[in-house]
Amino acid sequence: MSSVNFKDYLNDQLQEPEFREAFNNETAKLESAIVISNLRKDAGLSQRESATFF
Repeated sequence: MSSVNFKDYLNDQLQEPEFREAFNNETAKLESAIVISNLRKDAGLSQRESATFF
């Protein structure tokens, strides 16, 4: 059984425009969620408290 390098597999998949678009969209969502989480933590808010802002 041969092993597959994830980076090679991802780079191969990213050659397909539809996959690349979906991957980029999901990456943007994840990055936004991380920013919001960091801002919430920096402000000392719980998830429940921050839900009233978003």
